[in-house]
Order: sequence, then C-alpha cells, then structure tokens
Amino acid sequence: MKFLIFGLLGFFAVATEAKVEYTQTAKDCLSEINTDEDAMRSILNEDKLFPEDNELAVKFFECIYRSNINDNNEIVVDDKLKDYITQIISRRLEGKTESASAASIANDCLEHCKDRKGDSKGQTAIKVMNCVKERFVEYVNEKH
Repeated sequence: MKFLIFGLLGFFAVATEAKVEYTQTAKDCLSEINTDEDAMRSILNEDKLFPEDNELAVKFFECIYRSNINDNNEIVVDDKLKDYITQIISRRLEGKTESASAASIANDCLEHCKDRKGDSKGQTAIKVMNCVKERFVEYVNEKH
C-alpha cells in the first residue's frame, strides 16, 4: 500500500494500490479551482513534498484550509486539525505504535510546524504540511 498524503482537513487520503481517493470537501475544492482529481494527483506527488510554487496546488490548499488559516496567513491549530493529523499518522504507522503515541507525534509535528508561514493562505498550508511530513519522517527514522 502506498503511504497516505499528509494533512488536508478535507483531503482524506485512503491508501490504495491505484490512487488516493478524495473526500467530498476536496472534490468541491477541485471544482472551485476548475481542475480535476487526476490533474491534482499529478501535482501532489505522494512521495515528495507538496510544491509551494504551483498555482493550482496553492489554490487547492487555500480552499481546503480556509478555516485553519487566519488573515495573517498563520495556521490555526484546533482540535479538528489535531485529530485529523493524528488519524493520518495512526494509519501511517499501521499498528506499529499505540494511538496515544500517534496523538503525541501529531501534536509534536504541529507544534514544531505551526509557525511556518507563506505569502498566502495556500502557501502557509503547504509549508505547514510539508513541515509535518518532514517531521514525521524524522520521527520514523529515529525510531526504526
């Protein structure tokens, strides 16, 4: 199974052999920015960091993160975001650690990354999620 794409509130990634499935929220954002799932998949490569300079990716992340980015382009870490990142990390760990550990890792990742800031809401969201991905990889490399 391929790894889960990190951190989009409405971009609920399900690991499958073929491709990532999008939630309705993500599909609505794709429609809003006039693109489709295949085009976005080609931009958001699962194995790499999200591109900070791609206009469609920036618009997509901005749409997804509307409620978590304030007018100063700062991430707002709330319980919903913490729970979502915890779910993704828990799935990514695939039973290698207990859920309390996944919550602790998610909280650490968000605490470490919450000050990342871009020139727009979309760039801030991408920077934060790239940081979360990198921080999680550091954790995995330390523990295994």
